[in-house]
Amino acid sequence: MVNYADRAEAAAATAEAAAATAEAMVSAAADTEAAATSLATLTGEDRTIVPVPVAQGAAGATELAAAVGGRTFYLHKLVGALDADGTLTIEDTDGSDLTGAVPLLAKTPVDFDFGADKRLCPTGGAGKGLQILTGTGKFAGIAYLSYE
Repeated sequence: MVNYADRAEAAAATAEAAAATAEAMVSAAADTEAAATSLATLTGEDRTIVPVPVAQGAAGATELAAAVGGRTFYLHKLVGALDADGTLTIEDTDGSDLTGAVPLLAKTPVDFDFGADKRLCPTGGAGKGLQILTGTGKFAGIAYLSYE
């Protein structure tokens, strides 16, 4: 015998969960826009800050900004999480370590805010790009970059 009351209850719970997920996504998008605006204010620089989505397909190096002759890139903020316990390192695209390997727990949100004290994380010099390197786990989040 089919228990339609149970099915209706399960359907209602699924709809409620979907609505909560949609609400969280809208909230995250608003937070992202507000963060980009506040970063420009915090740094006090006349730089355009660009949000760069990061979604690694596998652990390893992922380029945030390609090397451009004569340009220095700055990482203002990196927000996101790893999908498994591991490490995250911020590097030049030539592999020069800028931060050291930072150990992170799986699915624990991280917020590397380099702009709050106006000491940004620059590439090691002009003509170098910027990347992240994960030892294990895939990183997903947003990097906020500028250049000069």
